[in-house]
Amino acid sequence: MRRVEPLPSPFVLPGDAARSSRLYSRMVFLALTDEAAARDLLEGLRAREEVRTTPGPSRLFELGLLHPWGAFHLDSDVGLGGLLTAREFLTLLRGLADDLLAPALQTGTVLVDWSPQHADPRSVAAIRSVYPDAVVVTEPTTADDVLDRLPAGLTAATPPENVAPNDVMRDRLIVIIGAGRSGTTWLEELLIAYDDIGGVPGHETWLFHSLRMLWRNHAQPDGVGAWVDQGTLVRALRTYCDGVLAAARQRHAPHAHFYVEKTPVHAERLLQIATLYPDAWVVHLLRDGRDVARSMSQVPFFDVPNVADAAALWARVVGAVRRDAPRVPRFREVRYESLHADPAAVLHELRDWMHAAPASDPAVLADAITRRVSAHAGTARPVGPDSGRSLSSTDLTAIYAAAGNELVRTGYVSRTQVWRVRLRPAALFGQRSRKSRTAEEKASGSSTQGK
Repeated sequence: MRRVEPLPSPFVLPGDAARSSRLYSRMVFLALTDEAAARDLLEGLRAREEVRTTPGPSRLFELGLLHPWGAFHLDSDVGLGGLLTAREFLTLLRGLADDLLAPALQTGTVLVDWSPQHADPRSVAAIRSVYPDAVVVTEPTTADDVLDRLPAGLTAATPPENVAPNDVMRDRLIVIIGAGRSGTTWLEELLIAYDDIGGVPGHETWLFHSLRMLWRNHAQPDGVGAWVDQGTLVRALRTYCDGVLAAARQRHAPHAHFYVEKTPVHAERLLQIATLYPDAWVVHLLRDGRDVARSMSQVPFFDVPNVADAAALWARVVGAVRRDAPRVPRFREVRYESLHADPAAVLHELRDWMHAAPASDPAVLADAITRRVSAHAGTARPVGPDSGRSLSSTDLTAIYAAAGNELVRTGYVSRTQVWRVRLRPAALFGQRSRKSRTAEEKASGSSTQGK
């Protein structure tokens, strides 16, 4: 799915949206490469009664918001461009930034953030996009010059209240995870075949993945974590994500109660998802790693043409899910093979688990069940369980070496099967060696007799 509207030029938060911000015209970002000049300017600003400074460099854009901001520029079926307008996105991102910066302002008039990392041109562009009303200092100057660029007559800020999510997505979010090529797109389409479940077929938001650097920032002692506690971070992120998902639901499925988010890479973000959405319904679609490796190795954008590397990727994802799943309040694992055998039964169980009303039309899944959803390279062969049976013994050996333990743990093969295949090359080599020795001995004997 492509962008819902062309990317505006310039890509800047509209003025009326900026004016509704609690930090409107109160922010100063020092993005100087000359650290000595930045420190001198910072000291000059700190001497002013109306100025507050962040306890340390926030790195909010370079190590946080730059990632979702940059991803929105992608015109593809990955990211938020197909779900939101630029205005909606920038308004939500500004709200998230405000929620994390405002606690440092307290009762001052102007908040100054010095982050040397923000001197990067892309960070400066992102700051100016989200904070068009801020003063962004990229060249050495004076405190008077900086303050003169701000509106006159600003009054002291009111201490920010605790950020509270509006809970528009409470109990409504369905998160589908799984290794790539596990059938997650098909499961998504089966779910959104119901009138009360909405989503965008085949689209991957990467919503939670794009926030990973902000979590890392908060975990460091000298980033936003210096003045933002865990609770404030979680509430701010939940509000942002709620806004993104609610806007997407309103545009694509306004009458649906539930909304499906399907991004396979989120399998490695389970703990963050569970922290933000303990009320979400998380479904892990598990498929035989041999089938996944065969399929994944034939799809170019995974960049794993070797089946061993594809199997290792599957094992890493499945291992991460198995490690983190116990800490996810609402978690279900569905096997692709069971879904393929009886889609209606599996979907009925999932709906019952989510307390969804019984489907009014039993035939609602008929088209979704039979529709082939994958059109990527390497999918011309029949799909379904046991597609890995076409693998050569060499490929199976490589897969078992890379992912044998996880295949055993998930019950797809026995340990005996794995070791039988793993040892086969050595046994064959031993047989060839014995034959070679016998041939050499015979040749040597013939040569001796000839003498």
